[in-house]
Amino acid sequence: MKVTCCHFPSILLVDQMLQLSEEFSLYAILCQDSNKRGQECAYCIARMGRPDVARFSIVSLLQCIPEIKQKIRCVVLGITLEAVEQIKEVLPEAEVLLCREQVLQTLYARTLGMKELSRETAKNYLQALANASTRATYDYYLSVLANLAPEGFRSYYQENWHSRKEMWVSCWAPEKAREANDVNHTQAHVEKLSGQLTVPCSVAKCVETLLSNMFAGATKEAGGPRFQVVQSTVPLFSGGAVHRPPLFRWCSPPSPPPHSQASEVGATQELGNQEFQSWTEFCSFLDGWCRRQRQFFRIATSELLSTFKHTAVPVGLPVIERLKYYSVKMQCASTNRKGGKKESCPAYIRLKVGPMIDRLVIIKTCLEHNHELSDAEFKCCFRQRTQQSSSGLPVRVTNHIAKRFAEPDTVTRLIAYCRSSDWEVRDILHQLEALFKADPNAQVKLVFPQDQATFESLFFTTTAMKAMCRRYPRVLHIDRMLQLSKEFSLYAILCEDCNRRGRECAYCIARTGRPDVARFFVVSLLQCVPDIKQKIECVVLGMTLQGLEDIREVLPDVEVLLCREEVLQALYVKTLEMEESIGETVRSCLHNLANADLPMAYSYYLSVLVSLAPDSFVLYYQDNCHSRKEMWVSCWAPERARGVNDVNLIQAHLHKLSPYLALPCSVADCVKALLTVHTLWADASWLSEGKVSAGYRDICLPQAAELVEDELGAAKSDFYNLRAQEGGGFEINDGVGVFTVNQAQTSCSCSIYCSIALPCRHILAARLWTGEPLFDRTLVPKRWRSEEDCMGQADAESPLKVYMMPLCTVPLPQQNGSKMDENSPLPQGAV
Repeated sequence: MKVTCCHFPSILLVDQMLQLSEEFSLYAILCQDSNKRGQECAYCIARMGRPDVARFSIVSLLQCIPEIKQKIRCVVLGITLEAVEQIKEVLPEAEVLLCREQVLQTLYARTLGMKELSRETAKNYLQALANASTRATYDYYLSVLANLAPEGFRSYYQENWHSRKEMWVSCWAPEKAREANDVNHTQAHVEKLSGQLTVPCSVAKCVETLLSNMFAGATKEAGGPRFQVVQSTVPLFSGGAVHRPPLFRWCSPPSPPPHSQASEVGATQELGNQEFQSWTEFCSFLDGWCRRQRQFFRIATSELLSTFKHTAVPVGLPVIERLKYYSVKMQCASTNRKGGKKESCPAYIRLKVGPMIDRLVIIKTCLEHNHELSDAEFKCCFRQRTQQSSSGLPVRVTNHIAKRFAEPDTVTRLIAYCRSSDWEVRDILHQLEALFKADPNAQVKLVFPQDQATFESLFFTTTAMKAMCRRYPRVLHIDRMLQLSKEFSLYAILCEDCNRRGRECAYCIARTGRPDVARFFVVSLLQCVPDIKQKIECVVLGMTLQGLEDIREVLPDVEVLLCREEVLQALYVKTLEMEESIGETVRSCLHNLANADLPMAYSYYLSVLVSLAPDSFVLYYQDNCHSRKEMWVSCWAPERARGVNDVNLIQAHLHKLSPYLALPCSVADCVKALLTVHTLWADASWLSEGKVSAGYRDICLPQAAELVEDELGAAKSDFYNLRAQEGGGFEINDGVGVFTVNQAQTSCSCSIYCSIALPCRHILAARLWTGEPLFDRTLVPKRWRSEEDCMGQADAESPLKVYMMPLCTVPLPQQNGSKMDENSPLPQGAV
C-alpha cells in the first residue's frame, strides 16, 4: 500500500466504504493509478460518528510516508466525513474537496416527491449548477432553482451545500473537472469488498479478510509471498484438536539481485524525463532514489535562476524561491582509488528548468560508475537532505532551532551559512543580530518547516517589552496589525498601561492564514515571561484570528473574548449591501444586541434582527457571530463593558507604526521598523498632554503648573536614552547629561528637580516609558499646591482627625512645676 501511495500521491480519496455493524465502519484512503483505477493506500476501522476520523487517517498515513506530503495536490472527501478544516490544517497546500458525484446523488434523492418541479428538470438544473464554469453561471442557476424548488429544498441546499460550494462546484473546484469520477472508484472498491465481507461482521473478521486479499494480490505481483496463510491447530485436553482462524506468518523475501547492467538500465529509466515542481521536491526524490540505488550525488556545477538573464518568460520572486536553479549538474561523490590515484566518477545527473520556467526536468543522465558501489561507503557518506542543505541553510540546523529560542551565536552561525540565494533569510538574520547587539536579553524564536530551509514565522520580544508585560498583565490584546505582503502578516500582543495606551508586549510575523498563530504567540510569550500566567484575567482576540479553543487550553482560568468593536465593524460592512433604510435599522439593532445586559434582551433583539435582515445576512451572522456570542456580547462578556475600546488601542498602535512601514514590505524591513518605533521618542511623540496639563493646573499654583507643562512638552519633543539600572531606577541621557531617576519615579538628580522639587522632564520621560500615570498628585509638594486643593485635601482628612481625638481632654497636672515623666503614675480620676 505504501509503495502504491508513493507512486501515485497526487490525488487521495478518503471515504466510508462499509458499515460493518451498528458500532463500527470501514474507511479507506484510495489513490488513482495511471490506469484511472482506485488503489488502496490505507484502511481505518472506527466507531460510527467519530468526527475526526478523516484527520486521524490522513495524519497516520503521513506518519507512515512523510515524503508524500509535498506531492499531494488534492484530497477528495466523502460527504459523510466531518472536520474538513482539520484536513486543511494538516495539508495547508493541498486542495480539499468534496466528492461532487456524492453531493449530486444526495440532492437527487431530495428531489423525489416534489410537486413543484419534476425530478428530471431538477436533475438537469442541479447538474448545470454543479458544472458551472463561472460564478455568474452558478448564481444564475441558483436563482432559477430558488424560484422553482420548494422552501424545504432551498433551506436544505443553503445550509448543507451552498456554504461549501468552493469544495464541489466546478468554477471553484476545477481540479475535479479534470479527474476521473470519484464515485466510480468508491463503488468499484465497495463492490470488491462486498463480495468478500458478509455484513454485519466483527472488526477481527474484517481485518482478516482485508489482509488475506491484500497479500494474495501481493503474491501474484511480486512473484513470491511475504506472508503465508497457515491453519493452526491447538490440541485439546481430550487429545483432539480445534481449528483456529488463519494466522499470518512472515516469510523471508527473496534476496535482492546483485548490482548489474540491468539494474543500471532500470535506474536510468526511473530518472528519465522526471519533472519536479520545486527544488525541495527534487531533493526529496533524489534522497529516496539514492537510498534505493546505494549511490550518492552532490552538486558539481550550477547556475542560479536569479542570475540567469536569458529566459524568454519573465521570472518572479516566488518562482526563483521555488526552483532556485536554472541548471544543475549532480556528480557522483565517490572516487576510484585504483593504482594509488584518485579518479572522479563519470556518473552524473543533469537538471534544467522547463521551457515555461515552471518546473525542473531531468534532461540527461549517465549512471556508468568506475568504482564498486560499496554499502559500507554509502552508510558512512550518505546524509539525508544533503542536496537541499547544499542550496543554502543546512536543514539539520533549521530543524534543530525550529520553535526554539535562538541565541545570538546561533543567529551569527546561520548568517555564515547563508548564500546569495538565501538573501531573504539573511536580511532577517542581520536585523536580529542588530537586535541582540542593542539588547542582549531579547528573546527571538525562528520557525522553519520540517526538512525545509524556508522562513515560516518569527517571534521576538525585548527586555522593555517583557518589563511592560510584567507591569500590566491583567488584559492582553492579540490582533493582526498589518498584512505586510501576500505571504506574511504582522501580529502584536498589547497590554494597557495606566495612561490607557496600548503597549507592546511582543511581535510575531507569520505566514498569512496560519491557523495556530494565536496559540504560538501566547505560548511563546509565556515561555519568556512565565510569572504572568497567574495574573492574566482576560485575553481579547481580533476577529481574524483562529484557534480560540487552543488559547483556552493554554490559559484555562482566563476569560477569552473577541474584540466587540471589530465584530460590529464587520457586521456594519455587511449591512452596506442592504437598502439604506433597512441597513440603518439593522445597524441600530446590532448595536443594541451587542450591548444587551441580559440573555433575554439578546434573544429579543436577535428575533428582531431575523425579521428585518435578509436571509444571507442572517446566515452570515449565525455562522460567524451567534455561535460565539459568549465571547463578545455584553451579558456574557461583561469584562469588556468595564475596559477601554480595543479598536482604539489597535488603531492608535497602527497610527504609530504607519510612518515607518511602507506597504508592501519585506520581513526584514518590518523588523527594522519595529525596532525603530520601539524607542522612547517614537513612543512619546503620540502623547496628548492636554489632559495631563489640565490635571496639574487643577491642583498647582499657576507658576508651578506652567513649569510642569514646559517639562511635559520637553519630555515629548526631546530624545532620551533610557537604561534600567541593576539596583533599581533609571539612567537617562538627554544629550546634555546623564541623570538618575529613582525606582518609584518620584525624584531625579537633575538641577531642575533639586531646585523646585516639581516633576521634571526626566521623571515624566521615565513614566512615559514604563507606563506609570503622568498625572500623580504625590509628585507636587504642598508648597506648590493651590489653596483650593489644600483645603479639599484637609476636608478629606478631617474625619480621620476627629476619629483619632482622645476620649478625655482632662489636663494632666504637673508635679513640682516640671513635666511628667512618661513612667510617672497618672493622678486619680485621669483616663
